[in-house]
Amino acid sequence: MIRKILRSQPGSDHALARECLLHRMSYQLPASASRDRWIGFREIARTTRRIFGSHKAVIRYGDHPSAILGGFMHTHELITGYIEREVGHPIGVYIAKAEWPEAEPAGRTAFWLRWMLFAWPLALRCTWSQRRSNLALLIRECADIAMFMHRLHREKIRELFDFLPYEIDSNLIALCCRASGIRVTKIPSSGPLATHNKVMIADAVVFTTPYQREEYEQFRDTIRTTQILKWGPEKAYTYIGHYQERKRETPARSLAFYSHGSWIRQAMDHASDGLGIAGAERRLLADLRTFMLRYPHCALLICVHPRERVAACWQETLSYYAGQLEGVPYAFSPEGLPTALTFDKADIALAAFSTINYERLFCGFKTLIGNYDIPEFPMKGSSLEPICFDNYQKMERLILQAQTMSHEEFFTAFRLEGYRFEQFPGYAGAHS
Repeated sequence: MIRKILRSQPGSDHALARECLLHRMSYQLPASASRDRWIGFREIARTTRRIFGSHKAVIRYGDHPSAILGGFMHTHELITGYIEREVGHPIGVYIAKAEWPEAEPAGRTAFWLRWMLFAWPLALRCTWSQRRSNLALLIRECADIAMFMHRLHREKIRELFDFLPYEIDSNLIALCCRASGIRVTKIPSSGPLATHNKVMIADAVVFTTPYQREEYEQFRDTIRTTQILKWGPEKAYTYIGHYQERKRETPARSLAFYSHGSWIRQAMDHASDGLGIAGAERRLLADLRTFMLRYPHCALLICVHPRERVAACWQETLSYYAGQLEGVPYAFSPEGLPTALTFDKADIALAAFSTINYERLFCGFKTLIGNYDIPEFPMKGSSLEPICFDNYQKMERLILQAQTMSHEEFFTAFRLEGYRFEQFPGYAGAHS
């Protein structure tokens, strides 16, 4: 399959998969991998340990011929509960991609020898290629997907729910499944498709916001599917009950900043997504500081990212915000309180680039988006454009305007009704 993809003609599904494999960025390797001439051989060593290792990466729930491709084992209950709620039937198997199932004990050595014939030439190419990170991941993915497909066949799976469509091998997996008669449904996160999901090959694709449906019209050439599904955000079923039975009451003149944790991701050597989110968050915080100095009667709540809340990083987090918001009073969201349960703690939320924006809109709360230096977002004339800002003047105007409105008036004035949970199947009958 990989040979077929690498030799494919432009415009084909296989060519789209090749583009993702060789050119799309991935978070699976650190940013420094692009400078590591020996990264291919390191991947051979890592994958060899996994082939001969022993670990649990599969959970069988029942006999239904369906499977979920998820990230880690510890998230299986959350992801499975979400998908079962939306599809209305039980899931048979959960497979953790980050902890792939090991090869069959009786055939590991033969499998490893065949894989080495593929991996060794790629490892050599990594020593000089500018695409060494992607080539190194191809070494890993060849072994991983072979084991994965073997598991799907052994479990007699006929339907796969791909929870990781942003991974560079997602479309390769879809083509392997297509060749095996397995239906694939891809479930991107609630963020814009333009970031990591504008190329998808699947039988069905899930959209969780009206904006994604608008993007689909722009990316029809590269999102190749025969069915579009409308689901709620991935964690919505765990928190929507907190807001369904109560009014959307929030403290007057209160603001919340929702962090993406971009500064700490950079410090941890995470691969760059090319979106400039770190710079956007710094500019947003600078403008928030200016606003708070001009309007000291307002309160500011900082809702930190879980990475910033880790005990080993907490002092660094405190120092970071003290520097960014010097001279401005602010408070942090309570420790241990899930971010989705903070929506009623502030009247207006601001964030640069986070799925929290769409979860908050889903729950019916006023939200503004700082799209500093992110030229592809939002699309001109889109439903999100009226609540986006890229400078202080726009931000100040939107905040002052939103402060005069109730949450219901905000959604009506900005024509955002389609983002609220009442507009989604399975949530439509809920109280607001």
